[in-house]
Amino acid sequence: MHNTAVSMRPGPPHASPPSIRLQEGVIAALRGNVPAPGDSEADIEAALRRYECGGWLHARWRAGAMTGIPDPWRVAAARAHRRTLLDTLAALGGLREVASLLADAKAPFVLIKGAAYLADLYTDAGARALTDVDLLVPGEQIAPLARRLAAAGFAGEAGPAYPEDCRFEMYRPGPAPCRFEIHWRLGSGGRMRLDQKAIWQRARAATVEGVACRLLAPDDALLFHVGHAADHYFGPTLKWALDLREMLRLWNPDLLALAEQARATGLMTALHLALAQVETLFPGAVLPALLSATAMGPVRRAAIGWARAPGPAEFLSVGSGDRRRMALRPFLFDSFADAAGVAATVLLRPAARRRRVAGGAVMPWEPQRPETPIDPRDPRVVR
Repeated sequence: MHNTAVSMRPGPPHASPPSIRLQEGVIAALRGNVPAPGDSEADIEAALRRYECGGWLHARWRAGAMTGIPDPWRVAAARAHRRTLLDTLAALGGLREVASLLADAKAPFVLIKGAAYLADLYTDAGARALTDVDLLVPGEQIAPLARRLAAAGFAGEAGPAYPEDCRFEMYRPGPAPCRFEIHWRLGSGGRMRLDQKAIWQRARAATVEGVACRLLAPDDALLFHVGHAADHYFGPTLKWALDLREMLRLWNPDLLALAEQARATGLMTALHLALAQVETLFPGAVLPALLSATAMGPVRRAAIGWARAPGPAEFLSVGSGDRRRMALRPFLFDSFADAAGVAATVLLRPAARRRRVAGGAVMPWEPQRPETPIDPRDPRVVR
């Protein structure tokens, strides 16, 4: 392995949004109605892939024994469900191996994001698409775990923001590798002022498909969920909105406590925008009191309004690869001081990366070389 950070895999290309008619069909299906016929199976499949909701729809249709679903919709959703089920089972198989290595090292971990939702939000493993498996591991365990994985045949990647983003990936090379995104801090610095120690204290014991682990406490999971969605400009996938709807329905959070936590952690704007989108997709899913408690001011509302996409299944017209995102991003933070701090970090990142490379920074999965200086932000010295 090279001792410099390498780019993690690029995200899937974002194709153009489906037609308004097809988006309306997706929304109708999500709300439990029969989508209108007339669209081709290929177009429907592309839309379900973009919004990552085909497996969810198939599971709902099958559980509710709905009739009258047009064949192209039924076939496309069933195919998405099979693909999601196979990918999820493969990911869970990989999780068993990684969890075994963690157990051998006596290292606790918290399962976060999509894979964690299989514990109590989704009973059908084909209903929720996974792109990777995310683990939160104590900082002092990061390097020993990465080296154990490397010795077991895993490869590692770190993105250009490493180590400021407090995460890297490990995967077993192959044609369709399951990737494990390993974090030693929950949430992006600046935006999410999450109490890292309290997160571990509140984490609950659970079992996911036979794997013993910990899960975030419901309020911690919900707030991190909306913050992560905001970091990705809420799209184009809709799976985050489906997740949030299930959290509200099954976890029944304390509304006032949730709003106060969002304010304290710098996630009030993210929470409001996420809730507003869920309410748009599923009218009546969000109590008006929660929307009122997290409401934005008129200036922020107008500033974000210009970026709203016209289609009913779309949310924002800018994404992670769009240059216009820099004009929108400050308004997704609760305060402009937070936005300025994150902007300064981004501007300084190239110089910091050059210093790390010149100083011979060691990736956490590589053996320690005593003669190599250690960057103080390297996860091995995180306390």
